[in-house]
Amino acid sequence: MKTKFKIPQFQRLQISQIAEGEDEYKILVSGKEVSIKGVSEKCIENLFSRETFTGKDIINLLPDYDWEIDIMPMLSKLVNERVIFVEPGV
Repeated sequence: MKTKFKIPQFQRLQISQIAEGEDEYKILVSGKEVSIKGVSEKCIENLFSRETFTGKDIINLLPDYDWEIDIMPMLSKLVNERVIFVEPGV
């Protein structure tokens, strides 16, 4: 939870809702499309408005979500798709 994540400021992100009334969003970045389910638009906007954040920041944004079941898989997907990066040395 102390891992620090970075959102590159040079990346252009486009976030849009996949279907009206659904908590599923697609993120377009560097020609790639990544989808995220089950989080609110407010959370997505808050997350991507930061340059860096920690796992603890995400837990505070998503207090009703489980770290192992919900949050870690989402963060892993975003890291694997190179939307966010792990800060070195943390």
